[in-house]
Amino acid sequence: MGLLIGHRLAAEMPATLSSMNIPAYIDSAAADFLEQGRAAYNLLGLEQSRFLQADKDTHILTWRGTDANSVLAFAVTSAGLECVVLDVGVKPSTQCPMKLPASFGRLRRGRPRP
Repeated sequence: MGLLIGHRLAAEMPATLSSMNIPAYIDSAAADFLEQGRAAYNLLGLEQSRFLQADKDTHILTWRGTDANSVLAFAVTSAGLECVVLDVGVKPSTQCPMKLPASFGRLRRGRPRP
């Protein structure tokens, strides 16, 4: 695993990506990267949704840090799905996408997988 992302940094990401402000302290290359990130954020509709579909994968963006996402991944795994921890979210296994609603329903009710 690489660097851990803290909760405060992760929570700031959607605010930065939704903003139109260009911080005065960044150079032109960083400003270009920021604009590209903002364009992708808007194109993917991430201001309205925490779910990102990528091919057969569904990424759930919590905008929390690595530690919180690790706990969520553990809970998702206990609900019956394999789960990968991402920097700002989790990616449940999509071997059978139809299992997602049932697994999250069990998780919400506090019941482990049968």
